[in-house]
Amino acid sequence: MTLELEPGDALVAGLKPDVCHDNYGRYRIERHGTPIGFTVQTTSVAPLGSVLSLALVDAEAAQPRTAVEVVWGEHPGPTDAPEPTCHSVRATVQPSPYDHYARTRYRAH
Repeated sequence: MTLELEPGDALVAGLKPDVCHDNYGRYRIERHGTPIGFTVQTTSVAPLGSVLSLALVDAEAAQPRTAVEVVWGEHPGPTDAPEPTCHSVRATVQPSPYDHYARTRYRAH
């Protein structure tokens, strides 16, 4: 799935939506405080002013527009409490591929 990170939360976590960068960290994804997956690659897309993350999530959370939270930063493990330096970044599940043209036209051929 693709996660679209909330711009204000992303900025607080040090992710600038207007600067292109890639991050391959595996960050925990939660829904209602329960771990449901992890990020695989996070990228800021400067022309869109967005921060997107490719992620693996449980099937019941994979529906577009589902609200989730990414625990951004170092933490001791998938089930342990995050370190105080972690940030909770709100995100919304989006279709993958994120781009409408890629979802519809690329797959048509």
